[in-house]
Amino acid sequence: MHGIFLCAHCEFSSEIADVLEDHRKVSHPGLCGRKLCKKCRVLYQGDELEEHERLCSGEKQNWICPICQKEFKFLSVMKAHARGGEKKFRCDWPNCGKAFCHTDNLKVHYRRHTDEKPYKCDKCASSYRQKSGLKYHLEKAHD
Repeated sequence: MHGIFLCAHCEFSSEIADVLEDHRKVSHPGLCGRKLCKKCRVLYQGDELEEHERLCSGEKQNWICPICQKEFKFLSVMKAHARGGEKKFRCDWPNCGKAFCHTDNLKVHYRRHTDEKPYKCDKCASSYRQKSGLKYHLEKAHD
């Protein structure tokens, strides 16, 4: 890997990724366990790096559940599925009670109750609950 690798926490830089990694371990021990994506030079925690590198490289290979062979786009979703899809984030809206594996999914779900649509089109009056809805709208309505 060629180029300059910059430390995200101080002024240190190196032309060698491994030297930056050694610097980080010595100078910033609180970040132990994080690993550097050598392509975009961002630090990731644990399994996040493996998933990020797959997406960063443009690789489209899915993650396969070792139990039932079902395919998943994201490692984190496959792991939740393999754990039995523990839905520990429950909606407390009256008469709802839906549950989700991830807190982000619960946040998006709450928007159905409140009708919050934080993603607003800057070209018209349309707004959406999810960023993906706005992205789809922009591609279809304004391209």
